[in-house]
Amino acid sequence: MKKLKKIKDFDIIQFPGNIFDQDILKSDHLNFFKKKRIELHVRSIFLQGLVFLTYNKAKKITGVNSLKLKKFFDVFKNRNERIYHCINFIKNQKNISKVVIGFTSYNEFKQINKILEKNFYKKDYSEFLIKNYKITKPYFWK
Repeated sequence: MKKLKKIKDFDIIQFPGNIFDQDILKSDHLNFFKKKRIELHVRSIFLQGLVFLTYNKAKKITGVNSLKLKKFFDVFKNRNERIYHCINFIKNQKNISKVVIGFTSYNEFKQINKILEKNFYKKDYSEFLIKNYKITKPYFWK
């Protein structure tokens, strides 16, 4: 991010951000870019689809045995709850201009779209922050 601040000719920055990977979202860098009228687009809000899986499957794919990951799956028991709270987390971020949402099927798209119609509220999700690179990199990089 520090190197990006030196580049002057861009309009949009896209970066990963989600309940587990909050580092960029909580940094002061975003305020700098917002003041420069640069659009901030967040992606990977569903952690490359891990929140659509069960805890055991997510743990197996990432190789991460985290109490915070387990807590997320324990607190938000079904898929709709997990999708809702991933979106709600992003809606709580003041500097985000746009969100890029991926889906793997039309049914998944409909499910996400239906949840987007719900009311969202202010909530602190810092209890789910995971400072483990293995969980925040896409699982298909292995």
